[in-house]
Amino acid sequence: MSTQQDDFLDLYRAGLAEMLTMTRASLDEFEQLRSRQLEAIRDAVAENAELTGTLAGAQDMESLLAIQARFASVFFLRISASTSMPRGDRT
Repeated sequence: MSTQQDDFLDLYRAGLAEMLTMTRASLDEFEQLRSRQLEAIRDAVAENAELTGTLAGAQDMESLLAIQARFASVFFLRISASTSMPRGDRT
């Protein structure tokens, strides 16, 4: 083979190796994102179970509204905190 063909094959192999490296990195990032999403879903389900149990224990309309107000304020504080974080710091 000529030197040009060898150079071309070396470049082609390097391109394939780089593509594989980028694909693996993307997959790793995707797995981390999916893990964070699943954790967020688990947390939301746990919070929902807590809220449901607390609401079920309300004795009257006043306590029901107080419980709802408390959970709403916690929810809005959490939402405002998560939207004020820089994109890279969100979990």
